[in-house]
Amino acid sequence: MRLPDPEDYRRLSAVLEPMGPRVAQLIRELVGALDGVPIMDVRYRLKAEASASKKIGKSGGRYRSYNDLHDMLGLRVITYLASGVDTVVEVLRDNFEVDESRSVDKLATLDPDRFGYLSYHLVLTLKPPRSDLTEWGPYRDIRFEVQVRSILQHAWAEIEHDLGYKYEPGIPSHLRRKFAILAGALESADNSFDDLAVKVAEHVATVTDAVQSGVEVSVDRDSIRALATGDSAIARADRAIADAIGASLSATIANDYAEERAGELIDLGLETTEAVGNAIEDHFEALVAFAVAWFTQARPYPDEDDPAVDEDGRFRELTPGVSLFYWYLHGVIELNDDQLLEETMLQDMDTDEGRRALRAVHDEAFTARSL
Repeated sequence: MRLPDPEDYRRLSAVLEPMGPRVAQLIRELVGALDGVPIMDVRYRLKAEASASKKIGKSGGRYRSYNDLHDMLGLRVITYLASGVDTVVEVLRDNFEVDESRSVDKLATLDPDRFGYLSYHLVLTLKPPRSDLTEWGPYRDIRFEVQVRSILQHAWAEIEHDLGYKYEPGIPSHLRRKFAILAGALESADNSFDDLAVKVAEHVATVTDAVQSGVEVSVDRDSIRALATGDSAIARADRAIADAIGASLSATIANDYAEERAGELIDLGLETTEAVGNAIEDHFEALVAFAVAWFTQARPYPDEDDPAVDEDGRFRELTPGVSLFYWYLHGVIELNDDQLLEETMLQDMDTDEGRRALRAVHDEAFTARSL
C-alpha cells in the first residue's frame, strides 16, 4: 500500500511534541495527589517516522494514516511496587477516556506455563471537563498509549530488549528455561516487596499507637517520626525553638531526616523512646537555649534551592525533630570529638573557629542552667 505523506507526520508531530510533557506532568500530579503511591518516573516518547511508517505498511490496511496509530504518543509510568500498578491504572481510568478494545493487562494474558514480564497498556484520550479547557483543546481527540510497570517489570523488559529477544519463538530453546526462571524470580520479588510494604505500614501504625499511648519502644525511624509529630517533649522543644527564631514548624518529617536522628540517638546510647524523652525533658531549657542561640549567632547561608531558607539565609521553616539534632550536638561536644562535629555538616564546623564558637554557645546554655 502507499505510505502516508511525510508532511502528515510532521503536522501531527507538531501537536504531539508539546502534548507529551503536558500529559506526563498531569499524570504525575494525579498520582501524586494519592498517599502511599510513589512513582519512580513518568516518561514519554514520540514514535519515530520510520517506525510509524513501518507499522502502517505492515498493517495490511488496518492503519492508513499516522492518525490511525494509537501509540504515536507513548508514555510509561514506572511504579516502585507492583501493587502501585493497579492503583495508577485506576487513576488513569478515572481521569481519561479508555479505549477498552486496545487496552490490556499484558501480564494477565500470559499462559501459566509461559514466561514474560510485561506491563499494563491503556489507550486513552482526554475527557470532559479537561478536554473542554482551552489549553487542552488542541489535544481533545488524540489517542495516546500509557504503559504502567513496576520497577522490576521495567528492569526485565529493558534487559530482555537489550539481549535482543522480543518474542518467545525467537529465543533459543536451551535458553528459554533460564528466561522463565528469571522472570519468575522477578515476579516473586515484586510480590515480596509488596508484602514487605504492608508489614512496614503495620509497623508504622503499631509504633505510632505505642508512642502516642506512652508505651516504650525502640528508637528507629518510625518511633522518631511519631515522637516528633506527636505530643512529646521533643515536639514541645521543636516548637519552642521555632517560635524563638520566628520560624514555622513543618507538619511532616521526611524519612531520611528521621533515620538520621534515630541513628544519632543510638550512637549516644539512647535506644528507647523513654530514654530520649527523659533526656530532652531533663535538659529542656538548656537544649532550647543552645539551639536558639546558635540559630541566632551562626553565619547565615542563602540557598535559593531551599524553600526553608529566606533570601537572607535565615531559616523560616524547621523540620520536626530539630531539637534531637541539637541534643546530638550536645552529646558530641561533651565527647569533645572534632571529627564528629565536622561530620554533622553544620555550618563552619570545618574550622577551629567555628567549632570554638559552637562550643561557647553550648557551654553558656548548659552551664547557666545547671547552676
